[in-house]
Amino acid sequence: MKLVIFNIFVCFCFVSCSNCKEDAEFKMQFENNILFIQRTQYECDTTKCGGYESSTWERANSINCMYALTGYLGYVDIGNEPHYLYPDIDSVPVDIRIWRKWYDDNKCGFTMQMADSIFKNFERRNATTPLQWSKCVDSIKFVELPCDLFE
Repeated sequence: MKLVIFNIFVCFCFVSCSNCKEDAEFKMQFENNILFIQRTQYECDTTKCGGYESSTWERANSINCMYALTGYLGYVDIGNEPHYLYPDIDSVPVDIRIWRKWYDDNKCGFTMQMADSIFKNFERRNATTPLQWSKCVDSIKFVELPCDLFE
């Protein structure tokens, strides 16, 4: 009987000690940043071409936020015009999977304060403007472009 009670106690300790504490604000900002990157990449389908409106600075900022946090820059083209767009739209989901895996591996105990500290450190090391989370994706509008731009 003592062994059964001991085993129940040990199992209870493992279950209660392994609780993951996610920072809800960090999770929301991280996901919004991914969604911003995804939506601001230009693409074409059979009916329209275009993307959600964004400036080069906004795209650079969102990519640099992910790079600062995860250490993964991804397939985005930072050198050619227009800057910070993917040369191949099929690369976007690859980067998103890698960033989400990083989040899943690091979400327990990671806080906004930690993200802010990483951003500040990245700014100092790379002499960049201050990193900011992307604006809410609900506030950006879709812009149609002539499809022949993408041929």
